[in-house]
Amino acid sequence: MPLRYAIIVTMLLATALCGCKSKGGNFSADKSIKEMFGADDATPSEMAANIFNTEDPDIRRKGIEQMSHKKWALREPYLKLFAEHTKPTAESDASVRAVAVRTLGRAHATKYLPEIVAALHDESSTVRWDAAVVLTDMPSDDAILTLQRIAVSDKSIDTRAAAATALQCYPKDSVYRTLLRCLDDDSFTVRKAAHASLVYQTKQDKGYEAAGWTGDGKAGAEVLPEPVVRYKKRPWWDWLKKTKETEKIKPE
Repeated sequence: MPLRYAIIVTMLLATALCGCKSKGGNFSADKSIKEMFGADDATPSEMAANIFNTEDPDIRRKGIEQMSHKKWALREPYLKLFAEHTKPTAESDASVRAVAVRTLGRAHATKYLPEIVAALHDESSTVRWDAAVVLTDMPSDDAILTLQRIAVSDKSIDTRAAAATALQCYPKDSVYRTLLRCLDDDSFTVRKAAHASLVYQTKQDKGYEAAGWTGDGKAGAEVLPEPVVRYKKRPWWDWLKKTKETEKIKPE
């Protein structure tokens, strides 16, 4: 018996034995084989119903992920449902919000760009990362300032890098200067993304040092912008230090 047939027979026997032990004794060879090979056994109505499961975010996420691979689901009214799940006010789980953003990107649903741009402000770095990745293929002028801020100051390295990559779509002087600043990032991942975006915009490669790019006049000024300075401050009268320090951002 050829090896591949022996493997298949062994897997079927193992599946049958597991099925016989299942709760209630219900066993379907067809269903088990589908599950074994990762086939989709849920109907469209079941997938949609999973999104409304209020108790298990994993089920909601799986429902959206399943539908994201179906052409029939990448249109209305399903897109409206996905867009609603990008909002923290409607969906409490960050992983579900992230996959909803990703699905809108897969559908290239430009109608819901406002929701995708809003996701850049999500408290979850995963959601912000997904939004930045989607905006690389679906640019929106409304996202420029937020992408610049994220590229420079987001706490997540991967999210800063994703924002730097997305900024390649916006050939503006202010964006150029932001990418120059990103070349001084502590993380090579961010510096690499910024470098790739600069090469994409200028069709030139002047290296990974910001100083190598400041002389071509593209930025409008041959100096790097001043970095954002953060500092702590108490009220002047609080010499006993009774109040907590408040973080301030020094204007550029």
